[in-house]
Amino acid sequence: AATFGIFYVAIMILYTIFFRLLYIFDVIFIASGSVLRVEAGAALINQPVSHWLLLCTFTIALFLGMIKRRQEIAALEDQAISKSRKVLGDYPPLPIIDGWINILAAITLICYALYTVDPATIAKHQTDNLLYTLPFALYGIFRYQKISLYGRAGEDPTKLVISDVGIRFAVILWVLAVGGILYLTKAV
Repeated sequence: AATFGIFYVAIMILYTIFFRLLYIFDVIFIASGSVLRVEAGAALINQPVSHWLLLCTFTIALFLGMIKRRQEIAALEDQAISKSRKVLGDYPPLPIIDGWINILAAITLICYALYTVDPATIAKHQTDNLLYTLPFALYGIFRYQKISLYGRAGEDPTKLVISDVGIRFAVILWVLAVGGILYLTKAV
């Protein structure tokens, strides 16, 4: 866990000094930090982490980060972009960023689906039924994307997840489905 902590601090220092000034790299470094936090947590409890789960973490963090950047850019007028952080002016027009967001949503869902059917995941949890939780993840990501792209809500992911009834409902159903699948599998 200490090694991941050192890497995390190093990445955040590099981000603060240099990479926050480079478009796309700014979001990639933030997403990398999320992966390192997952790795550190897994190391603390002495559990291996699936590569699919790490990819899922990375892509969802990229998805959220790209939406945040998009919302920051959309909130600024052309003249204000030049007066704000330089990196925002380096991003392409919003339709291109929207395309990236669509791709990241798809990749995240694919990684999650592949995690649920990975033989290691099935062996670890003793069930192949986790795939049935995919509709809740799909709904949550699509709902988040819709709300954040048709307003400014994507600037604060935590606030959006907490405040939106649809997303909260999807999260609750996902947790119940995962819990039910894992509990019922162990009970049998």
